[in-house]
Amino acid sequence: MKLATFVLGTIPILIQFYYKKYIAEDKALTLTELENDLNLPRIKEYDFIIVGAGPTGCVIASRLSEQFNVLLLEAGGEPVPASQVPFYVLPVAFDPDTNYFWPTIPQRYAAQETGGVVVSHLGKMLGGSDSIMIWFTIVEVPMILITMHRARLSNRRSKWVPKRELHRWPKAINKGQRSSAYNQYIKPIKDSTQNLTILPFSLATRVLIDDNKNAYGVVYERHGIPQIAHASKEVSRSIGSRRNPVKHEQPEVGQNLGEHLYFTIYNIQYNSSILPYIPRMPQEKDFEEMVQNYQETGEGILGHLQEGPEAFIVSSRAKQDGENDWPISNGDGPMCPASNDDELPVSCMYIFAGRPKMRGSVKLNGTEFKSGNENDDVKLAIIDYAIFEGASDLDVVLEGIDAMLSVINSTTMRKFGAEYKEEPHPACGEHEFLSRDYWKCVVTQRVHLGIHGVGTCSLGTVQGISNLRVADASVFPVVPNSNLMGPILMMAEKASEILNKLGCSNVISVVNILTMIFCPGDNPLLVQFYAKKYLKEDKLSALTELENDLNLPRIKEYDFIVVGAGTAGCVIAEDFPNSLTCFYWKREETLPQPLASQDNGGIINAHLGKMLGGSGSHNDMELGYKIGDPNGYQTESFTPMAKAINKGQRSSAYNQYIKPIKNSRQNLTILPFSLTTQ
Repeated sequence: MKLATFVLGTIPILIQFYYKKYIAEDKALTLTELENDLNLPRIKEYDFIIVGAGPTGCVIASRLSEQFNVLLLEAGGEPVPASQVPFYVLPVAFDPDTNYFWPTIPQRYAAQETGGVVVSHLGKMLGGSDSIMIWFTIVEVPMILITMHRARLSNRRSKWVPKRELHRWPKAINKGQRSSAYNQYIKPIKDSTQNLTILPFSLATRVLIDDNKNAYGVVYERHGIPQIAHASKEVSRSIGSRRNPVKHEQPEVGQNLGEHLYFTIYNIQYNSSILPYIPRMPQEKDFEEMVQNYQETGEGILGHLQEGPEAFIVSSRAKQDGENDWPISNGDGPMCPASNDDELPVSCMYIFAGRPKMRGSVKLNGTEFKSGNENDDVKLAIIDYAIFEGASDLDVVLEGIDAMLSVINSTTMRKFGAEYKEEPHPACGEHEFLSRDYWKCVVTQRVHLGIHGVGTCSLGTVQGISNLRVADASVFPVVPNSNLMGPILMMAEKASEILNKLGCSNVISVVNILTMIFCPGDNPLLVQFYAKKYLKEDKLSALTELENDLNLPRIKEYDFIVVGAGTAGCVIAEDFPNSLTCFYWKREETLPQPLASQDNGGIINAHLGKMLGGSGSHNDMELGYKIGDPNGYQTESFTPMAKAINKGQRSSAYNQYIKPIKNSRQNLTILPFSLTTQ
């Protein structure tokens, strides 16, 4: 196997490794932090709560934390190392753990080769999709500002966009690494700013709204552990066009869903004369040198997104609408993929519909909601983009295909042997190959979404609810004729400026319903979390302690050995001057009883506590009967049951006899997770 193939082939595995590492580390920190909260929600107050650490959330959190106390919640974690390398954009973008994948309902005129279902995805990590996908640089922003300014004042479009020209695609890359909103706005300050609290792997499930329709906080799950945060000022929602956790009647929310469409022309082949002009993946020793050079300088193919030059095209529809100077589609031609040194290159061409007229919707799946999936956003969302419901969007894409084919067949490209070599689509064989009807058929088979969903909410305060604001791409009424990054950063900066000036409170984005918190019974999820935490910690400690014993038993002498740290064991061990205490748990089944437990075949299960303190650490603990009648103990009456509870917490033999001395008494050695066998 070639060295480059071997190294690059491990990237999806390494993405999984680091995701699991980050979630395990943060979960361990969380359990330690919350350990003394008795499995009850910690309630903490902030000035602002921002739900969603996508590009908008990162910008607003950074700006507001300059003078306010801010909580930033994110369902994902730290971006994996591969996300920093532009060349790895595809394996990161399609990793199942670091992305949300949202299937649509079947579309009538699109994605026919997948049953009409189109899948869009969003980044599930700090920085959101900005940490994984292909974004323009901030160089775009002045151009967009000009366009917005002229449209507002004179209803005329800016003249800046070149017509039918190829130009380089500006990208957010700095020294060969991705430059995202998270890297630029949050990472430099997250460990030094006391005003900013960032909680990864924390899924907001509900906005708390009082009887006066004021948003005052959120309920969220941190690694599945229920928590509550209050906002003295506002709650702000920055989670995109597909999620809306607010339980409030808003008929317009979810309508007007817009997106970019793109179609790919595959398998454009060339001869060797083009090799000096394209990036290629070196092999063996050259590959090693390339890797070393990239690590030191950021230069080389790993520091490039696999995107070629871009061209904006004014479509016939734009001209018919009187928009002769406003392009409506664009295209670019990347290598797909970058070729090895000993291979002839193959490229693709993407055709983007920059200003599609389709308008879809996002609705709540009531059946899933009622079945208990209140927090499963993917199952709760009924997404319909209504792709090609109007014919003109399809016409724009077809016109873009004609333009790209004219580039392939141009004199310049022919010099390099450019030739479209894709096999006819099996579902479109009834049409003449490369005819308009053929391309129409192919486009409806495999058109894709640009991951630029907009339009389902309105910018600003949620109508009918005070102190709750929306600030993300969902507030754009139509999809911008560009990548979303520039407009999003501008909107986030403006929202930050407004909030800083007003000094008002806001909760920004959340989801559904409070569950498993104020139940009178146990919370089995947390019980399992902490049991696994303690087992893992003690195992690591034991392995370290016994590391030099050559895998042989350690033999040590004590005065007394107490097997079982239940109630009796804890009392006895406390009294002995030099003792070893182990503990074990035993679960037994009786023989079938002829007159009992008939619904279980006569079998009765008996169980004992498997923890320090034994059953005394978790069962009801009675200290005896309280004499309620002075006339004698034989009087029949109800009396309150005395329990071993001190200031609302259990008072067990372990807590009273062992815990106060376990770290200070050298004569007592306690070995948990140690089973006596002989």
